[in-house]
Amino acid sequence: MDLSADLRVLEAEVQRALDTLDESGLAVLGYGEISLVLGWPREAPEYACKRLPIFEDRASLDRYGEVVGRYVAGLRAAGVKVVDSELYDVPRPDGRIAAYLVQPVLPKDRLGPAQLRAADPADGHPLVEAIFDHVVAIASPRLALDEQLANWAWIDGEAVQIDVTTPFMRDESGADELDFGLFTSALPWLMRWPVKRFVVRDAVSVFHEARSAIVDFLGNLNKEGLSAWLPYAIEEANKRVAPEITRKEVDKTYASDARLWATMVSLRKADRVWQRRVRRRQYPFLLPPKINRHAG
Repeated sequence: MDLSADLRVLEAEVQRALDTLDESGLAVLGYGEISLVLGWPREAPEYACKRLPIFEDRASLDRYGEVVGRYVAGLRAAGVKVVDSELYDVPRPDGRIAAYLVQPVLPKDRLGPAQLRAADPADGHPLVEAIFDHVVAIASPRLALDEQLANWAWIDGEAVQIDVTTPFMRDESGADELDFGLFTSALPWLMRWPVKRFVVRDAVSVFHEARSAIVDFLGNLNKEGLSAWLPYAIEEANKRVAPEITRKEVDKTYASDARLWATMVSLRKADRVWQRRVRRRQYPFLLPPKINRHAG
């Protein structure tokens, strides 16, 4: 697929939305903690276009694309089915580069949260079990995957990973292969270094250990409004990891994570006000609406 011309049009619409704070011209399919997912074409989306933070130059974009490519190959080699993804660039007048990771739009009813909402927790769901099996098989010092339910779909009886924007890979020395500075660029300038130094490393480490990754999955069922699934999911988790995971541990860990991410969003909103009203310039990110992180 060659969507280069289409994405130039889409990026122009994004810039218009950033200037006006009016997103009505965009088909927003979802918000990540950092990235934004837009549908294209707007009227009847066929592609999910994940807009990444702005790259400073071609070398940094090429490096990111190379890491994503190896990450997808690594997951597939480990038995994970990954949705086809293609990286596109949109050069900007200032010399920097906007970029989109583009995937086919999947039916909404096949996405992980929709699958569980349509099912009965008493009956369980093979998607949950498949995700746990992948986590146990893959989580290691060198490779991990984003296990949260929203990052998966259930297609033809298989779990499909749909979010590879953040490649969780480390080299032989234990250093992250992805430059997470790309993603901390969404934070106010004064916060970027301390968050990258003291928060990101610990947050990413969660995914590289099977038990902590599964606790993260369980906690995020609250965010999805699927806490009724916790008894079943905890039981399945404890068949695969030790020591035993308890509901108290899940709720405590999730509450801490929810506070952290809520603080990050608040800082970004304050930075947007500062940039627009005081510095009189565009704030370069579209922010998510208020998220109910404690839905039951």
